[in-house]
Amino acid sequence: MSTFRIKLRIAWITALIAVVFWLVWMNVVPGGKITYSQNFKGHNDFIGNLTPAERMSDNKIIGDPVYFSLRVPRRFVDVKLTLKYKIDPGLPIIEVGVLKDMATWQYELKPIYNAHLDDLLKHWSVLWEGDMILLQREKKFSTINEFLKNPPASGKIALYNYDLNTNFILPDYQASSSTITMCRPITGTYQFYTYIKNEKLSYDFTFQDLNRNADPDPVDIYVYYNDKQISAEPKHLDDDGVTSDTGLQTPPRHLKLNLVNLPEGVYKIGVRANNDIVTRMIVTPQSKMAFINKINLAAASEVSCGRNLFTDSRQIQAQTVYSDNLQTIKVLPLTKGEIEGVLAVGTEPLPTSPSQGEELVLTEAFAQFSTTSDLPKMSYLILQNDGVMLSGDGLFSFSQEQFINPKIRKIDVNFNADKEGIDYVLANYVPPVKQGDWLVTTADFDLQNVYKKWNKHSFLISVPGLKTETGNGAGVTVGEIKVELSGTSIWEKIYKTINDK
Repeated sequence: MSTFRIKLRIAWITALIAVVFWLVWMNVVPGGKITYSQNFKGHNDFIGNLTPAERMSDNKIIGDPVYFSLRVPRRFVDVKLTLKYKIDPGLPIIEVGVLKDMATWQYELKPIYNAHLDDLLKHWSVLWEGDMILLQREKKFSTINEFLKNPPASGKIALYNYDLNTNFILPDYQASSSTITMCRPITGTYQFYTYIKNEKLSYDFTFQDLNRNADPDPVDIYVYYNDKQISAEPKHLDDDGVTSDTGLQTPPRHLKLNLVNLPEGVYKIGVRANNDIVTRMIVTPQSKMAFINKINLAAASEVSCGRNLFTDSRQIQAQTVYSDNLQTIKVLPLTKGEIEGVLAVGTEPLPTSPSQGEELVLTEAFAQFSTTSDLPKMSYLILQNDGVMLSGDGLFSFSQEQFINPKIRKIDVNFNADKEGIDYVLANYVPPVKQGDWLVTTADFDLQNVYKKWNKHSFLISVPGLKTETGNGAGVTVGEIKVELSGTSIWEKIYKTINDK
């Protein structure tokens, strides 16, 4: 055999070994750390394309949100996600998230870009402690710790990517001597705030399984105080036992909360269920019940309860999946006097001129429609039909008396510090780094307790307020997505196995 053929064979064998080694390394990751990147110039086996296609124009995001999958060859502990991007003017916020809970479609979101904060960083007094920022219109605090020990009035504070635990107290609150029945059916998952003082926390939920899909339909109820779950296990209701998509509605079932010896204050109650579950009724002695950010009214027009709502959302989105429930929702601004008048006459609003308020017209099923103006501090929503999901940046109640908002203002796309009288902003935020014409931001996620299917994690990129249907070409151009995965190395696993014996 000639020397040339021997060298050629050696080269082929070396190349084959290198390919095999590379494939093993990429799929086993013995060192516990690996990096993947996607620049959208070709196929990537680990980072999927941004979808749905109608919200993308090449590598430019033109609709909110978009999703991508991350295929992991093994279990990892955490991921550092770096996004390289360009953003068009008028889009104030970008966030990325990983899917934590498939049943409730819950994503853990982290900040990427916030134009509101970037602008305040140029004009307000700034205190830094690591990734934590305190912005002050006029400097009155010398340290963030000083601010946290003696915070100003909550109405003067706005937060971003940070939870500030304050003891919200209603000074004139008295326990109710009667019960309240919420009999407007609600679909799927929801959360609401309530309040107690010298009384037990008592709720009687009536659930019904529509059995429109073949998946099991359990229900879990969680109770939180100061953002901490107050019991180790949630209240649980098993599936009704009908495991096929028959559409057979089994009789309603009850699940009760009855908690005693709790301190005065605000409690958050979260109901976790899929859209096969309808909450037919909620009975409680608590007088406060405000739904957080969204409420999905079931298509159950046979119920006589009023469907109109109060909200403090500055922007409202509405959507229906039922072509028979297309409608026009009237959004009426309410002053303090008008609110009192509405209470006096029940569900009928006070006379208003045609120039007041706006109409949210749902002309198409499955499409989301939004109010176009910045709404006042309180609005009254008049609905023509049920079967509509309402969402916003505030809370929703079926009466003004039930309304409660213990939340400190969160910075969102509608934020305006001057208009809202905000003097302090507390945030966990790292401004993007400029690389030529591009911006680069990194976000860290814990992967140990997030959803994974077929070795894939689901991520989203959210650009609130960006709508494909506007057709103005605005969006976010993505140059690269890079993920740096970290986990236990093979050597660490071997060491742990030996020492555990």
